[in-house]
Amino acid sequence: MKDDQHSTVQHHGYSQYFISVKLHRIIELWICRKCFPYFYRQTVTRRIEDIAGNLEIQLQSKADNFEFFSLALDESCDVRDTAQLLIFVRGITKDFEIMEELAAMRSMKGTTTGSDLFTEVNACFDKLGLKWDKLACVTTNGCPNLTGKNVGLLKRMQDKVTEVNSELKLVFLHCIIHQNVLCKSVLKLNHVIDVITKTVNFIRARALNHSQFVSLLEEHETEHGDIGYHTAVRWLSLGKVLKRVWDLRSEIREFCDMKGKDIPELSDVNWMADLVFGVDVTALMNEINTKLQGKGLLAHEMHSLVKAFIRKLQFLSRQLEGNTLPHMQTLKEATPSTDHLRRYSSMLVALHVNFIRARALNHSQFVSLLEEHETEHGDIGYHTAVRWLSLGKVLKRVWDLRSEIREFCDMKGKDIPELSDVNWMADLVFGVDVTALMNEINTKLQGKGLLAHEMHSLVKAFIRKLQFLSRQLEGNTLPHMQTLKEATPSTDHLRRYSSMLVALHGEFSRRFQDFKTVEGEMHMISSSFTCSVDNAPSDVQLELFDVQSDIVLSERFKSVSLLDFYSSLKEENFTHEKACSEDVGSLWIDLHM
Repeated sequence: MKDDQHSTVQHHGYSQYFISVKLHRIIELWICRKCFPYFYRQTVTRRIEDIAGNLEIQLQSKADNFEFFSLALDESCDVRDTAQLLIFVRGITKDFEIMEELAAMRSMKGTTTGSDLFTEVNACFDKLGLKWDKLACVTTNGCPNLTGKNVGLLKRMQDKVTEVNSELKLVFLHCIIHQNVLCKSVLKLNHVIDVITKTVNFIRARALNHSQFVSLLEEHETEHGDIGYHTAVRWLSLGKVLKRVWDLRSEIREFCDMKGKDIPELSDVNWMADLVFGVDVTALMNEINTKLQGKGLLAHEMHSLVKAFIRKLQFLSRQLEGNTLPHMQTLKEATPSTDHLRRYSSMLVALHVNFIRARALNHSQFVSLLEEHETEHGDIGYHTAVRWLSLGKVLKRVWDLRSEIREFCDMKGKDIPELSDVNWMADLVFGVDVTALMNEINTKLQGKGLLAHEMHSLVKAFIRKLQFLSRQLEGNTLPHMQTLKEATPSTDHLRRYSSMLVALHGEFSRRFQDFKTVEGEMHMISSSFTCSVDNAPSDVQLELFDVQSDIVLSERFKSVSLLDFYSSLKEENFTHEKACSEDVGSLWIDLHM
């Protein structure tokens, strides 16, 4: 009995301890999430690191059981132009279980020579416990620094394997899908692709054109409801775009005629024949591409697919030569001439035979230079006209990094004379300050839930600021344009900048004239207790007297939001004022959401 009691107490103690630990952890997470975002971020970071560590341990454990393994290496650049070496491993155990995993992603901060890449690969081997004498094959995307015969990565890897076992010979392969994509260049269909791209861009680039084209397709009840872009990055898209253009050729001609857009190729028999040949041949290449991307395919299976495709090309070439088209239905539909078929046959023969950025290093080195100088900014970004706020940020960043940019250009032998031109630099700093002002108003106007009168007030204030700053520049005083003041511009510069602000003021005033049509209503709604009854719309005037004379409503107007105030007005007493407030409240004067 005593032992049972002791056991119960002990069990109760464990349960109590377990519950207290869990409660403590829950409270800790809740406090971190609600009150201390920094600690919550640390928790998330720690968990991600724990997961990554666990996955690495699993990979190491699996790697110990590999009888043989192969690597796939891909070296490319990220958005910051830092070279990233991706290392994929595919291993097989004695039980013939195959595993494919991303083994490592190594950032290459400096150069990416064969020696640099080999160092990273070797570090990956050491970290995962991979054995060099079990490496069977290495597949790459064909980059010179990977495949160089004398100092490339593959040469160094072969030397390392030979050092471990002199009888071992590595198999080096070029990515089979990558080769497949490169092969299509021999078809020489650029004259077709360029016109297709121009046509699709004409339809899709402008919203009105695109909308009208979609409406036209709906009227014709076509099989396809739209036409898409082609991008060279996604090679499967080319065949789809060519097929869609062919299927919609009548509608595209009709639309171009309606819009007065002359694309003579759409009526050219020879060009249309080339288009349909392109439709069929890219469909064949898309088919083999899709099959080659199947997960878990063995090398002999992929090789068989390629061999079959090569034989198909020979067979189709003979059929075209003999003027028979049972397997190229789109081309058959276009009824090409014998000369066309003979030329397409030779193009397939060439394809059969072919089957048997701005430099990233500059960007990477510039970032390294900034790190050496310990500058406030770690990089310099692009300006895009789509995002208007980016221009001011780019100008400011260039001004802040002007010394480092000059040094870098000198180091690279790049002559940019404007960086030493006093007049140009003065214009730059004026641009920095004026775009900062415009960014400020832009940001304010993007505030969520702003009413029309609030946005109008912001614009009016900005227009007045422009007048004020123009007068200050004319008087050679710069308390509100600190970057320009830092550059100590001449009087002539200031006079010119003053006139530019006057021009900007005039442009703002001109473009915001349409506000005047609703300015009276907006003022009445935003200032019901101080506005002039005489200037209010006639149907609201008598109700305004009631509003302005009500002390309770006056206090409520000061203490609640505008929308809450007008929603609280009684419909039967303030019918017209409520309707006017709803009208003004519904105004949507910003399309850039």
